[in-house]
Amino acid sequence: LGDKKRIMVVVGGNKMVRKTLTKQGFVETGQPEDANTFEVKWTLAHSDINFAQVLPNQLVNHWEKSSVELGAKVGMHRNLRALKWFDKVDMDSFFPRMYNLSNPGEMQDFVDDFIFTAASSEAVRFSQGLAVTSLDPSVSKDVMKDKTADADAAADAGKKHARAVLAAAHSVVNRFFDNRTKLENREEGGIMGGVLSLDDYMHVRPDLRASYKYSEATPVAPSSSAPSAPSAPSGTAAANS
Repeated sequence: LGDKKRIMVVVGGNKMVRKTLTKQGFVETGQPEDANTFEVKWTLAHSDINFAQVLPNQLVNHWEKSSVELGAKVGMHRNLRALKWFDKVDMDSFFPRMYNLSNPGEMQDFVDDFIFTAASSEAVRFSQGLAVTSLDPSVSKDVMKDKTADADAAADAGKKHARAVLAAAHSVVNRFFDNRTKLENREEGGIMGGVLSLDDYMHVRPDLRASYKYSEATPVAPSSSAPSAPSAPSGTAAANS
C-alpha cells in the first residue's frame, strides 16, 4: 500500500487485536463502525459485517454464511461437542480440546485438564531421563540453589525435590483417570465438579509458588474432594499413566 495509511475497524473491546494491528501500522480513523473504508475489520458479532460490500482487498474475521454456529468459537464448540450424541464421534479424537470458560462446569473441566497435563508431562520427562521442570534451568527461573559447598548435599536435595514432584504428579494422574473412568462408566464415586485444584498444581510446579503468591492455607480453587496424599514415586507407573 506504499505510504497510504492502512485503516482498521475494531468493533467491541478486543484490546489485544487493536494493539497488535496498531504495531503493524494500522490506524483507526474514527469513522462509523459500518463504514466500508478499511483494510482490516475485526468484530465480535458475525452480523457486524456486511459481506455483500466486502472487497477482495479487505480482510474480516468471520466467514460469510457461517453464522454463530460455526463462525464463532462458542458455537463451533457447542456443535462439535454435540457430535457424540448425533454421530457417536468424540471431538477430542480429531480436534484440539476446547472449553467454554463462561460455563462453571467446563471451567472446572479445564482446571482438571490443565493440571493433569502438567502432571503427565513430568511423568514423560522422567521416562525420558530429563529433570523435573522445576529443576530445569531452561524452563524454571527458580532452580534450587544449595547454599552449601557440599556437592553431595546439593545432589541429595535435588533428588529429594524431584521425588516429591514425581510423587505429586503420580497422585494427580491417578486421581484424574480414576475420576474420569468413574464418570464415563457412571460408577459411584465419580465427581462432576472435578478432583484437582491449584494446590495440586503447586505440588507439581513448586517453582511457581512465588509467581502465584500462593498460600497453602488459603483455598484457591473449588474441589469436591480433598487431594489424597501423594504416594511413593513409582517411575514405571507414572510413566505409563
